Amino acid sequence: MQKIQCGPVAVPQPHTHGLLPPTGTVLSVYFSEVLCGYGTTRWSPPCTPGQIPGNGQFGTVDQRDLRGNWFNVYICNGSATEESWEPSFTYTGFRFAELHGHGWAPPTKTTLQQRVMHSDVEGQPLPIAQQKLPRTLAGSVAFGTAQSGRKSTTPDPAPAIDGPHCYEGENCSDMNRPTDDGVAVLDQISHNVRWDLIDNLHSVPEDCDQRNERWGWMADASVSAEGNYHYHWMPALYTSWLYSMRDVQVEPNATCATATGSQGDTNVGSDGKANCSGAVGDLTPGRTPAALPGDPSWMFAYPLVYSYQVRYFADMRLGHELWPGIEAYVGFLTSMANRGKSGLISWKKYGDWLEPGKVPSVDIIGEMSSAFNYGQAVRIASDIGHLLGYSPAADAYRQQLKSIQTAFHATFWDDTEQTYGDGTQAALIYPLYLNAVPPALDAMVFDKLVALIYNGTALCDSAPCLDTGIIATKWLMEVLSARGRTDVGLALAFKTDYPSWGYMAAQNATTIWEHWEYMNGDGMNSHAHPALASVGAWLYRWALGLRLNDGALSVPWPPDQPPFAGEQAGCGWRRVLFAPGYTALSCPTSPSVPHRPSLTYVRWVGAGAHGTPGCLPPPAALVRLLDPSRLRGRTAPVASHMHCSALVSICCSPPLPHRPRIHTSGHDASRDFVCVLRLCLNLCARFSR
Repeated sequence: MQKIQCGPVAVPQPHTHGLLPPTGTVLSVYFSEVLCGYGTTRWSPPCTPGQIPGNGQFGTVDQRDLRGNWFNVYICNGSATEESWEPSFTYTGFRFAELHGHGWAPPTKTTLQQRVMHSDVEGQPLPIAQQKLPRTLAGSVAFGTAQSGRKSTTPDPAPAIDGPHCYEGENCSDMNRPTDDGVAVLDQISHNVRWDLIDNLHSVPEDCDQRNERWGWMADASVSAEGNYHYHWMPALYTSWLYSMRDVQVEPNATCATATGSQGDTNVGSDGKANCSGAVGDLTPGRTPAALPGDPSWMFAYPLVYSYQVRYFADMRLGHELWPGIEAYVGFLTSMANRGKSGLISWKKYGDWLEPGKVPSVDIIGEMSSAFNYGQAVRIASDIGHLLGYSPAADAYRQQLKSIQTAFHATFWDDTEQTYGDGTQAALIYPLYLNAVPPALDAMVFDKLVALIYNGTALCDSAPCLDTGIIATKWLMEVLSARGRTDVGLALAFKTDYPSWGYMAAQNATTIWEHWEYMNGDGMNSHAHPALASVGAWLYRWALGLRLNDGALSVPWPPDQPPFAGEQAGCGWRRVLFAPGYTALSCPTSPSVPHRPSLTYVRWVGAGAHGTPGCLPPPAALVRLLDPSRLRGRTAPVASHMHCSALVSICCSPPLPHRPRIHTSGHDASRDFVCVLRLCLNLCARFSR
């Protein structure tokens, strides 16, 4: 019995290699994400005697979280020549493989090999003759390494995509854990997010790659989708997924269940029958555990990913073709809400799933999650409707959004306690992002949210601390940065104790877990799950500060001003906004942000008009530089729109039209930066005095 560590929790195809065994020899390969004895008893029970396959012994594979014994069996034919075999029509997500039956000779590293499998999303599709290995990622971001006084004239490379060389868990050696330096933690988080995302892309974005699901759970995939749009080349896969959602809407044989919320919102009509026209499910595609409709926070994947596809890839064709489906979806929710007493959606199944110490959230947070995502869907219908030219419908949705905002405040505001819902972080994030807080209360509510973060909770190892699940975490980071408090987001990202992404990295995780807790044993304990990987998009959009310049510069938008007003919508990456969440080491260190990595350079990768270096495809991409210290409300421009060639260095290999590839790294501040970063340094000096 031998074990071979296979690096990150990839989705490999293991194949046997170089076997010369006796005829009839049975080889078995067992897979797992974790090993017995390397976990923790803080949240999970230890392995037990009798456990398959290694009797629960220390260092054997632990398959308890896989809901079955995942293994491949090969019976050798006794050939005089080398035998090689790999399974067909299946894949297995794993980090560890354990080989049984190889008793005739010691196995070597080539006895068992892995083949990493996923949908072809690493970069823009190229003809086979032009494809090279290793593939160049569509997006890459790294924040460098700790400086420790070292001066360098070249940027540090992005971290290798192979993960730390140590078993996962609290009993792992300290030697290979990320340091507390903020740069190292951010790099490891970005590494883990990227692997986690691509591990779970197999024709559809799935929830996990190792246990007996591998389904397109909508919430998990939607909150992480914006990260995929930065790390990977996603238009084909997400287009297919969106059209599958539309197919669910028009499926005549779909089973429709009754859905009634605590406030009377229901899909039961005057005829006494449940109506799911326009609804989608909890997952697409896959065997839906329950009939339509899905939880509103899960169904929200439909309009959310639709908006990403239209915005990031300027996909107007898809926008127009799926517009009737988006209207039908919003119409389904509206018909439910109109039957209730609040005008909102309170019906829910899961709520803010997997908050620290919880699985489903408490009822009030579940109801707020549903109402919030109803408002989000209406906002998207208004915004994209304006972009596509459906002005009358878009204007009507804008008015409907105002009604939802008013109803949200009236329903969930507690005037006695001066807070929303139960006063937790999620309860404040939702009204702030939805712009449902009256102006007179807005600053107070936001300050309460920041105070909750810095006060911590009973479950936190230390403050600052988040207390949100897979839904609210995505919007927490956006709310903080859009209101000028990226420093608070960085403080959360720099953490290496529970609960945080850095805590996962500190336990030598190479992907993102399903829970904030390190969990193994029986149950829902995936260690490669995209639901909490939404931080990947935040690293690009706010820590680095690269965002689309399509008018969605900050959230929330003023209710009387369409988000695309005065901006160039429908251009995708041809117009970008650069507003770094932090600037350079030459800036004074903020007491609340102990680590401020420096940006070294921004490189734009684009194909020239004739495929030559030094030019961008017409029309030239434009960059708008914003003052990173003024991110409250609508941000103020420091420099007007300028051609990219005036701001950034240009490289044309490989050709990725309209797509930025970013690498940032710690660096000596005296370096002769390109123009855009010199401007940033000047801004830093001006506003840090």
